[in-house]
Amino acid sequence: MTRLYGPGPADPPRLIPTTDLAGLSTTDVEDRPVGELFGALAEEGTGLIRYLDVSLPRAQRHVLVPIGHARVDRESVPPRVRLRAATFEDLMAVPAFVPQDTEVDRAYQDEVMRAHGQLFYGSRYYAHPAYDHRGLYAGDHPVAGADEAVVEAPAEEPRLRPLAELTGFRVAGEENDIRGWTLVDRRGDEAGEVRELLVDVPAKQVRYVVVWLPEPERGAPLPVGYLEIDGQAGQVVTPALTREDIRLLPAYEPPLTRASENRIHAALEGRLTGDRYYNRPDFRPR
Repeated sequence: MTRLYGPGPADPPRLIPTTDLAGLSTTDVEDRPVGELFGALAEEGTGLIRYLDVSLPRAQRHVLVPIGHARVDRESVPPRVRLRAATFEDLMAVPAFVPQDTEVDRAYQDEVMRAHGQLFYGSRYYAHPAYDHRGLYAGDHPVAGADEAVVEAPAEEPRLRPLAELTGFRVAGEENDIRGWTLVDRRGDEAGEVRELLVDVPAKQVRYVVVWLPEPERGAPLPVGYLEIDGQAGQVVTPALTREDIRLLPAYEPPLTRASENRIHAALEGRLTGDRYYNRPDFRPR
């Protein structure tokens, strides 16, 4: 059994090993075989899987992969796991995990998370679970234009643009246009109002909502991976965040630069510590 530890106020909840998913073959982001699952680590109190324990026979080592950084494909024959951003070479930079010996405390998990976070750069930046829009929209391209083909933005234009500024673009099909909907936090308190959608123009995907906040009044960008839709109530819910978390987001200043996006990530992750550590999109199964 992985060595146990007594979590302090800033430590995540305790994890225990499980044989769930053990034996599934694992491929990297380029669909190359890297090994197989040895098992997983689950949160003791909930039983929810937080990490996959991936065995890499070629390197004679194990590494942990946050569950949200992988896709479990149960429809393939046989079922398999595919990593969202990591190559085999990338996994060599992730701290090694030794079953029955490694102490999976806050310091170790922070090292693992930093190593995996560095893989989402360049063309892979929006592969991060923080930008998974499936809590709001079902289709691959929830934003459609006059031409249904995926388009390239002119080089001089920002990649992320407000939907209201895109001539001929709209929310696709039967998907909800959530602009004007109330944003509700994890406690059920009203946190603001969704005023705009920031669209990744080439991908035709929504990456952020702009939430209008009081005290002081301003817009703040919130990654869509933190959001879920409540269609019956006509509300957008952020189950991981409180109203106070959201009010610490930097103000929206277009165009949204990569440096600004990194500050948004840092602000949110800085709040999700202690018993809220696993509320990050990284630990949500995909």
